[in-house]
Amino acid sequence: MEKSAHNSAKNLLVNGLCKACSNDEVVKSTDIVQCFWCKDSFHAINCDETCNVSAPTVFTAHLSHAVNNTSSYAKRFGRFLFICNDCSTAEEEKRAATTVDRVGLLDNKIDAINLEFREEMSELKTLLKEQLSQKPERAQERSSDQVDFMKQFAEQFSSLKEDLTKNINDVIENKVNTVVTKSGTVSHTKDVLYSSLFTDSNSSTPSAQPPHVPIAPTRTQPSSPEILILSPKEEQSVNAATMTNVKKFATDKLKSSQVVFLRCNENNKKVSIGFPNAEIRDKATSLLNDGNTLDSYGYQSKNGNKMLPKVTIYGVSSEVLDDIDTTAVGNDADKLRDLEKNHLVAQIVEKNSSIKDLYEAGHTISIVYLNKIKRFTNDKQERIELTIGIKLSPSVYRVLFNQQQGSLYLGSRRYKVTDRFYIKQCYHCQMIGHTSVDCNEVKTNKHPTCMYCMGSHRSSACQFKQKKDKHACARCLASTHTNDAENSRTHNAAAYDCPVLVRETKRIAANTDFISKNVM
Repeated sequence: MEKSAHNSAKNLLVNGLCKACSNDEVVKSTDIVQCFWCKDSFHAINCDETCNVSAPTVFTAHLSHAVNNTSSYAKRFGRFLFICNDCSTAEEEKRAATTVDRVGLLDNKIDAINLEFREEMSELKTLLKEQLSQKPERAQERSSDQVDFMKQFAEQFSSLKEDLTKNINDVIENKVNTVVTKSGTVSHTKDVLYSSLFTDSNSSTPSAQPPHVPIAPTRTQPSSPEILILSPKEEQSVNAATMTNVKKFATDKLKSSQVVFLRCNENNKKVSIGFPNAEIRDKATSLLNDGNTLDSYGYQSKNGNKMLPKVTIYGVSSEVLDDIDTTAVGNDADKLRDLEKNHLVAQIVEKNSSIKDLYEAGHTISIVYLNKIKRFTNDKQERIELTIGIKLSPSVYRVLFNQQQGSLYLGSRRYKVTDRFYIKQCYHCQMIGHTSVDCNEVKTNKHPTCMYCMGSHRSSACQFKQKKDKHACARCLASTHTNDAENSRTHNAAAYDCPVLVRETKRIAANTDFISKNVM
């Protein structure tokens, strides 16, 4: 069998020989599996670990018979298919491109309706002007003609709407609620009907305004407060008392304003104020800058910037780093890490054409986290997997979740993309907002607090790791929020459902910019 031009798999059979195996023996027929689409054959078992389809016993006893529809599987309903990685990736890219084309078709249809509607309205205005210019004796005749025209117009518009709805109904049902402007992270809105694009809920006749297309969010983010920061001027040196005076001044000035929060940072002496929306924030800024009081304290006001979105992909094969030339960096670990990150960014841009133009236009795609994890297979073979954290511009983020269905291509695979909300957590005292390097309890030589049982010992030495009834969370016990202390013995400090971690995750999400188009 000759190698297909498109297939890059290491275990592809060429003239009965496996490319991945070092010997020259023809592969047994019982060790072969064929791709349903490209019909290429592959060495399925007893090959290189990264090429094996499954464990030998499972393949021989079940998978081979299931794919070939033999043995007991020949009598069963349906059949199983084996698809190689290259065919699977090609099909996914084809579907992604089809989705974009269908949405573009929908946009063109809506634009056409808008144009036709405006033309009809223009004709109506012309008719009305003629009506007003006629002599009084012909006014009654023209009035009757106008009524007839309006009835005819309403009938034609209704017929146009029905025809359009019928022709592109399948596109609407599948895509109008999922491929739209992103404004959140969790849920999919299902209650927006296509008929609402053209129907006025308060009237049975067509509206005089062009049809309005509602935006249905695909992912719902927590409401994000607009932040105003009062910070010391660069040439000013302020103390805690001055910061307290600024806080009191801001509190007095904003008594009649809607404030989400007002807090101080003891380290940099900044005062942060959150508002429900930008309009209220701008009015508050004017109030605070009215006069020279703020300036006399050595402070200035500025709008707070939101963070760029971050995502994580897990289980990436270390093969994506195999072709890096490391001769130029030598044994410098920092330079090697930077080289690996740059190499990964280049591969991501190359493999995902939908974000390439954005990257070349200056949009952010950078690696902020790279961790190598050692794994062991069933036969105790070692392999290295990567966990990669990526910072993106809002536009790139929307492309990944809208056009690529929350996935990213890297190497010879497609990986699921998940939101990344990094929370600083100290594994000495178990509190958040700092790490053990900056922990005051470490500096004062206090005993560590166990993340499992809250005892005064290192977490690695805890004897209650697997005993959930002994777990306790020091972070919740110290919390001032209602019910946190009462529920502190229902979980440990590393639990994902810890109320303190959940609130902090929501706070970070609320201060992340997922939607701005002009933010790079």
